[in-house]
Amino acid sequence: MKSIASELACLTPLVGAWETTSHTEPSVLGPPVMVTSIDKFQWMDGGHFLVQNYRTQFGDEPVRAGLNYWFFDEAIGRLRIISFANTGPYSEKGNQYDSDRGPGTLTFTGPARFQLTLDANGAVQLNDDRTLTVRWWLRNEAGIFQPWMRNVSHRM
Repeated sequence: MKSIASELACLTPLVGAWETTSHTEPSVLGPPVMVTSIDKFQWMDGGHFLVQNYRTQFGDEPVRAGLNYWFFDEAIGRLRIISFANTGPYSEKGNQYDSDRGPGTLTFTGPARFQLTLDANGAVQLNDDRTLTVRWWLRNEAGIFQPWMRNVSHRM
């Protein structure tokens, strides 16, 4: 790979393998459950896509495995994610996330919402201990996002 597309450079701290052990909060999905996940991020040749492979398990449900493509969509001027998983067929509403940059945050909204913290240079920020924190929200019955998980991931 020669270079990373400048709009994606902020995602570089994600590259590598991460392990998460956490739990959900009570939500429309039910009571809290344990969450374990392995996420692996790598640049696709050419630097226009960050590819994420994941294997996540919620409680004793079957493992959810999938592939996410993170990219910059020139037409809307935002980062986007398209997700493919073993849990079902693809649909735009159910498998796409659009980003929004706020002061010190990068938030992706799709079927759920998750947020990464950004450093002073606008890149994904790791915690002082080199872990990664991702905050998640789900919509409640009224369609309002409610806290769902706060995952802290460790490099493998």
